[in-house]
Amino acid sequence: MAPSSCLHMVPSSCQKGPGVWVAVCTVVILTAQNAFLSNLKLGSTTTTDHPRNNNVVNSSNIDLEMQNDQNTTAVWIPDAGAVTSLKRARRVGKTSNLMAHWRAIESAKENPLIVDPFASRLAGTEYLDRGVKKDGFKIDFMAVRTKIFDSFLEDMVQNEGIEQLVIIGAGQDSRAFRLKGLAKESVRVFELDFPHVLADKRELLLEDPEDPLSLPPTVCERIEVPVDLAADNWDNQLVLKGFDPSRRSAWIIEGVTGYIPEDANKELFQRILTRSPTGSHALATFIGVGSRMGGGVHKFQTDEPAEFLQSLGFDAEMSDISEFAKKLGRGRGNLRRYMGYFVVSASKPTSLWQLNK
Repeated sequence: MAPSSCLHMVPSSCQKGPGVWVAVCTVVILTAQNAFLSNLKLGSTTTTDHPRNNNVVNSSNIDLEMQNDQNTTAVWIPDAGAVTSLKRARRVGKTSNLMAHWRAIESAKENPLIVDPFASRLAGTEYLDRGVKKDGFKIDFMAVRTKIFDSFLEDMVQNEGIEQLVIIGAGQDSRAFRLKGLAKESVRVFELDFPHVLADKRELLLEDPEDPLSLPPTVCERIEVPVDLAADNWDNQLVLKGFDPSRRSAWIIEGVTGYIPEDANKELFQRILTRSPTGSHALATFIGVGSRMGGGVHKFQTDEPAEFLQSLGFDAEMSDISEFAKKLGRGRGNLRRYMGYFVVSASKPTSLWQLNK
């Protein structure tokens, strides 16, 4: 696969040779046949002006790894076997509202990295008085990370021909509404989150509060999958909603891994591996042991996320998000604060797929 013109965005330290590139600021898991990051067009994501109405059911974007000051409410993703406390679950919803608030601020800038026309709605009213100066670094961080994941999904659809997209812990994610690169009749976005988070998102998005069907149009088919990730059957629920494990898929696990224990992370990625044929990909964030992100609430940190995923059966490579922040002009003297935060992109090796046939 020939490198595309977008590769000027990839730091030289992340280049691994012809056709294989590490996703800047992300841990990338690649098959030998699918070096999809070589086509990652960080400068070309577009927001649709005329999406189509294709909401099947709705969802959210749990960002757990941005909890890096003592004034921020701690967020929670259930462990395998954990008690699903409503109080804790609602913290997840509040955190995803804060993420939307930051996206709204970024979208209003003169030269934004991302434009999310739904972010201000999805933020709700709780953070209206929150000072921009206090969150300056977090806003930049969120913009950089969102840009990477936006580019990943559009690349999967436009260049890899993948039509099943799964967002784990979707929170107030709006990609099915705004990313023009997903605008194909055959593309389906599955958004997984707690039932109350999906319901909250639906309410915030309604064009008419009195009409429960007045959701804004989407760019592709959007399917809500209300689940508790602590449950043993969340992947079965995904299949019941129409996900086809025999078809290639792309998975997003954005801001989740640091808030579930190591064993729960293993279970999560093993389920993804089981439900994915060869040619499928996943992109996930990991937080390093020495990272300045977070306020001591992390349950799993690793400086070797590539090795972690390789041990589960994936191919993997990694890079630090500070590299992307620098290239995208969002360092602002804060590059040290970015360091130790990684992203993972994963693929199922052909040999494993053959063994499972």
